Amino acid sequence: MESIPPTPKPTPVLIPNGSPLDYSRTGVVWLDMTIDVAVCAVVVIVAVTTAYRVFLKPKIDVILASANRAAENSAVARAHTENNHAGAPNPNLRDDLDAKHTEVLKRLDQVTHTMVRYQERTDAELGNINKTLIADREETRAVRQELNDHIRQKAGLEQRVMKIECDLEDHRENTEG
Repeated sequence: MESIPPTPKPTPVLIPNGSPLDYSRTGVVWLDMTIDVAVCAVVVIVAVTTAYRVFLKPKIDVILASANRAAENSAVARAHTENNHAGAPNPNLRDDLDAKHTEVLKRLDQVTHTMVRYQERTDAELGNINKTLIADREETRAVRQELNDHIRQKAGLEQRVMKIECDLEDHRENTEG
């Protein structure tokens, strides 16, 4: 029997002939495949680069800017809270704030006691002034009453003086006359 020659295995083709991505038609399979793969790689690289520049890069830039601002803010906050006074009586920030709060409360208590003493002294002086005013008013009332009594006593003085003058004139006429 005649032997049938074995059919050669088909060469695997990455890009089929006639497709839009088939750029080479040299006839050499390995060369055609290499050129087609290179062209596809360039197309993919261009597409990925364009997508990166158009879509991803602006978003990444915003994220990086935000991260930079956060880093700057963090550095400022650290500078404000960093323990750079280790030799101080209260090197810990919280302990320092607690000590200052306690000192403020002590001073407030002292000021409050001083104000209370001044208020008590003011109240006592106002009480003395009030007593003096009351005594002055009583004395003024008494003087007013004495003046009124005196005015009442002297109310008929003019008529009495006139009568005495008349009597005196009569007496002079009788005795001198």
